[in-house]
Amino acid sequence: MDIDNIIKELESIKNNVDNQVKRIASKNKEEILDYIREKQLFEKGEDGKGRKLTDYKPFTIAYKKLKLQPTNRTTLFDTGSFYKNFDLLITDQSAIGVFSRDSKTPKILEKYEGFSIFEFQESNRKEIDEDIFYKQLSEWLTKELQKITI
Repeated sequence: MDIDNIIKELESIKNNVDNQVKRIASKNKEEILDYIREKQLFEKGEDGKGRKLTDYKPFTIAYKKLKLQPTNRTTLFDTGSFYKNFDLLITDQSAIGVFSRDSKTPKILEKYEGFSIFEFQESNRKEIDEDIFYKQLSEWLTKELQKITI
């Protein structure tokens, strides 16, 4: 293969990175969403900025105890509908946004200071990048580069 063809192959790989990022995000959607649902909200009761969510009121604490759910932190988990309706929005620039299609979302956003509940904490963002995106992009890139013969 001559140098011009090698350059074309490399440009093709470069031009396909955004599509690959979108594919990885779609393939790993539930795992990515669990960084917010499980690691931030349920386990810590924190938003993406690391702030504790407003404490439950006494009535809600009593209700949560009956359901054997945590009461020492606000998890935004009751029936599971809010969590189940989480989804990813992947833009053309490979940016990832998180939202919930649940009907309670507007009220939750109003009560808990807006969209920061859908943001990834920095430590989780780093873990997602390293353990999911960098790892899978590296594997894909290695395979693509092996296809190029000199």
